[in-house]
Amino acid sequence: MLVRRSRFVCTEIPAEPDQLLEEVRWGRRSAVWAMPDGTTQPKLDRLPVGVLSGAFNPLHAGHVALGRAASAFLGGNVVFELSIVNVDKPPLDLQTIEIRRRQFQEPVLMTAAPRFVEKAAILKNTTFVVGVDTLERIVELRYYDDDESSLCSALASIRRHGCRFLVAGRKLTREFAKLSDIRIPHDFEDLFEALPESRFRSDFSSSQMRKRP
Repeated sequence: MLVRRSRFVCTEIPAEPDQLLEEVRWGRRSAVWAMPDGTTQPKLDRLPVGVLSGAFNPLHAGHVALGRAASAFLGGNVVFELSIVNVDKPPLDLQTIEIRRRQFQEPVLMTAAPRFVEKAAILKNTTFVVGVDTLERIVELRYYDDDESSLCSALASIRRHGCRFLVAGRKLTREFAKLSDIRIPHDFEDLFEALPESRFRSDFSSSQMRKRP
């Protein structure tokens, strides 16, 4: 019998949802570590110095290269963080969570913290590795009810938790944008450090990959 290959990938959802992940989904736990073997752990023996957050739809070579460049720059381990709740999108369902977690060959942090002010409360003394496009959203007033004092309050909270940002440049539209192109509120410039273009540049994007046939 000739069996036709489907272009759709079916991912089996575990018969019993992972208890720790369910606690994160329902707000009873702040974070959980998804391990390469499919299990979860409440914590790791060695905490990372940096965290690269994203939707990873899909995970691609640019994400991996940025993680490695940031790790070398910071002199320590940088891990990926997948938030199952996004500021601009609906929460991820169980099947989507399972598909995305299976992309990783190393422990990935899973949270229900869509904003960096919430991530900082969970991941104290951490450097968040972001692209300049993400930085634009971090300081965009529409996410703070168009109130600059609310933005400054969020940045102050991130500082109190000992967190900061390492910012990688990225090609936006036709131009390559970097940290110096973004307006940062006064008195918070010290929270942001540029990852030099000589250390990392990638024009990969998940949205472009999703458009491929």
